[in-house]
Amino acid sequence: MNMTANRCPPYALKARLLELLRAGPTTSDDLARLTRYSGNAVRKRLADLRVDGYVTREIKSRADGGMNYVWTANAGRQLPRTPEPDTREPTGFGKPRQIAVQQYPIFHQRDFLVAALFGPAPGSQHDQHQ
Repeated sequence: MNMTANRCPPYALKARLLELLRAGPTTSDDLARLTRYSGNAVRKRLADLRVDGYVTREIKSRADGGMNYVWTANAGRQLPRTPEPDTREPTGFGKPRQIAVQQYPIFHQRDFLVAALFGPAPGSQHDQHQ
């Protein structure tokens, strides 16, 4: 089964999770299965939504003695509209670029620590006196 087939784009995952949680409380594993994203991706988005106050979690005991976090959407909180990703061609790739400096000035000086390691700069006064 292809995990990427019929899933929402990554930039819209938080909105999709919130939409699913409005239908009723559920676990992150169920949300991962429904969205076709990894459990880690879903838990990361849920943690972000929790910090921002959009969702809450509650610990529920399982029959096997373990525990699950059950996530619930907070009523009345709406995510801002998810912006569409910018699909325009990035600037600077394959296009002429403005050259800021055509030629760098030559300084016949070196930092004293660099000079201590590598000697004076070629053409400097110290180099000519020796």
